[in-house]
Parts: sequence; C-alpha cells; structure tokens
Amino acid sequence: MKVAVSALQPGDVIRTNPDDGYWGCAIVLDRFSLSPMFPKSEASHIATTGLVKKSLYELVDIDMSDLKPLLFEQHYQPTEDSPLYIKTVTCVEKYALLGKHKVDVIGTTDPLQIYGGPLCATFGDFPGGFPLRMHIDRYLGNEALITWRRKCDKDAWDAMVAKSNAANFDLEKERLQKNHETRKPRTRE
Repeated sequence: MKVAVSALQPGDVIRTNPDDGYWGCAIVLDRFSLSPMFPKSEASHIATTGLVKKSLYELVDIDMSDLKPLLFEQHYQPTEDSPLYIKTVTCVEKYALLGKHKVDVIGTTDPLQIYGGPLCATFGDFPGGFPLRMHIDRYLGNEALITWRRKCDKDAWDAMVAKSNAANFDLEKERLQKNHETRKPRTRE
C-alpha cells in the first residue's frame, strides 16, 4: 500500500526498490519535530536493512527477527594514485516528512526490535546524530543493494566500479589540466 511520506509512523515497514529488479526493506524508527519553532516540520529516522530480494515480496515472506540496520562500507578513492578509504556507517538517516513522495508500506513492526540505539533530533557527528535527507527518493535502500552486489555479483560490480572510477579520474585530470593552463601567474608588487 503506497502512503504519502508525511503519513509515515514509527514501525512502518517500507518495501524499497532502489534499482530495477531489486527490492529491499527499510523501517521507520521514530517521528520527531525538526524544530521547536516549527512543530509541523516533522522528520523520521529510517533504517535501511540488509535485506535484498530479486522478486517482489510481502511482509509474510521475510523474517523480521533478522532485520537490523545495515552496516555499510563507504568506499572513497579521490585519485587513482591514492589508497581506497573505507568507512563503515550505520544505515540510519533522518528524512524530512514533506509529503511530496509516496512509499510502499507493507506492514508494521516494533521499531525497538530493529534498532535500540540512540536517535537524536539534533545535528552533529555523535551517537544518534545521523545525517538529514530532505526527502525520500527512489534510491532508499541503495546501500543494501551495493552491499549485496559486492558480495553476490562481485565480478560485474567490480567491473562497473572500475569503469566509473576511470571515467571520474579522467575528468579530474582534465579539470586539473584546464585549471593549470588558465591559472594566472602571481606577480610581486
């Protein structure tokens, strides 16, 4: 059942579809006001779980006791000569409930069984200080799909990442070269 983002409630189980042919699962953990000055400016913490299915599923098709927020490895390599940096993050994010999009809610669960850690409405890099996203988009659950493809579709995933990285590195080299060519020499006065 599709519901407006603004109607989300704690415990809602969202069936995600981050890419054609793949479905995942996210859970609404809470609902809070973004600012005491604007009580109707509500948001929710939403956890992306590690569930990935290659067919459309219903709530009865999954074991809810296995669902936890995904621990996602963010990979970053700024240049081809630099090492690959890896940072592990818990896939919980704050989403403003602006009501512009609809999500596929397939049931409800107890959010404390999914995640019992700290959830903080304020911003910052501390326990419970998860990032804020302005709206839920089609890519909700993309981290689960990336993790699944790194494990279950490794060769194709690695080839796609290598091709993408090569294109990005080439663009960066071109940008730096243009910057170097157009830079005006400094003069002393």
